[in-house]
Amino acid sequence: MFKGKKILIYTVILAVFVALAFAALKFVPVLSVEGKKVNYSKFLKIKNALDQSFSISKSSTSEDLNAVAMMNLVEQEFLDILIDNVDRNLVMKAQGLVEEAIQKTPNLSLNEASEKLYGLNSEDFKQLVLLPQAKRDILENYFKEKNRDILQSWASLYGTASVKVYYPGYYWDTTEYIIKKK
Repeated sequence: MFKGKKILIYTVILAVFVALAFAALKFVPVLSVEGKKVNYSKFLKIKNALDQSFSISKSSTSEDLNAVAMMNLVEQEFLDILIDNVDRNLVMKAQGLVEEAIQKTPNLSLNEASEKLYGLNSEDFKQLVLLPQAKRDILENYFKEKNRDILQSWASLYGTASVKVYYPGYYWDTTEYIIKKK
């Protein structure tokens, strides 16, 4: 009887430990850009969305999905940095553009479409796909209106930004400005 209780207690302790470890993984940083950390949960969403998108389109890629997902996250952080450098109100404009596009599309089942195409719920789809694209578009328009070269700003950011990769087996290549596998 005592041995059975001991096994039960060890099993419960192990289950609690595994559950806590799993929950903590969502908050573990995968990379940081200019000191802002991007967590494992967001990385997994991007990676799974890429995988789902490639499998639906039946296109194969020789690229490493981990590296592509991390580069996507780096670019999203770079977008935010560029917007902060020029006009913080552009974020609000981008959010408005996304909401307007969704409202103007009749019979749109965003949740169903985003789940089917990317494996994301509608809120994640907005945050990880639609909003970054709207930010890119608005930022490009801003630079055109001001007669400034957006490519120069991107190049400057890529050359000076501090990017640290915490994902095992990967690093930020400071000569090519991409994430590579070791």
